[in-house]
Amino acid sequence: MADPFKVYASPPKEVLLNPIAWILWLLDVVVWLATIVLPIKWLVSCIPGGAVSVEVKKGEWRLATSKERLLTTPVESARTVHDLMQLSFAKNAARPACGTRKYLGTHKPEGAKFPLQKFGETQWTTYRELGERVKDFGIGLLELGLQPAPAGVDLQTTDKPHCLLIFEETCADWSTACLGAFTQSLAVATSYSTLGISAVAQSVNETHARVIVCNVKDVDKVTSYCQDKCPSLEAGFTLRTTRLCRRSRNLRADSR
Repeated sequence: MADPFKVYASPPKEVLLNPIAWILWLLDVVVWLATIVLPIKWLVSCIPGGAVSVEVKKGEWRLATSKERLLTTPVESARTVHDLMQLSFAKNAARPACGTRKYLGTHKPEGAKFPLQKFGETQWTTYRELGERVKDFGIGLLELGLQPAPAGVDLQTTDKPHCLLIFEETCADWSTACLGAFTQSLAVATSYSTLGISAVAQSVNETHARVIVCNVKDVDKVTSYCQDKCPSLEAGFTLRTTRLCRRSRNLRADSR
């Protein structure tokens, strides 16, 4: 017959001398502390008005819990995204900035369940080349009638042509359009392709956008849908081609 179950007021000697028991006890304490401290820390972080950042000197903000981590900019002369990109274009001029691959269709390798997309070799654009393209694109926006937004203008209420609308999938051209607008103090709004063409028209009207950037495959769709619904829209174009849509009372597609 087995010995009856025994209850000890304190651990037996053989347990106290067992190193594995001490390791298990230590792990138990760590888990116990984590279940108490971490929830408390999370609750404290949710309290509004907590000191997240402090101003150590005029214009320079850091984390309240750190004296090293800068919250605004790593370079004093870079106060905006445009400033930072200009520094990058100059400092990293010969380095690769954007890599793109030409879409070559689909193929179905042996044993594959579904067709796979096929792409060509990566073509790299240097920071110098990207910077030149961004600058030229920004100048082109002014040629199309966009106007730099004055300091203090309320972009939510103004009907002036200060906004560029991008209706394009995320790519190097998307970045070029966005950064090009920033070079001329223009605002950028985006319309996701997954929302459909009606959302594009709504975005144009809400932002009073005069120019829209889109994929070449969407030019005709944008032209036919927006010509009677978007009075502010004057032009739309793609970065991959020179195809341009311009308004001459009715928006139409022209090749240039």
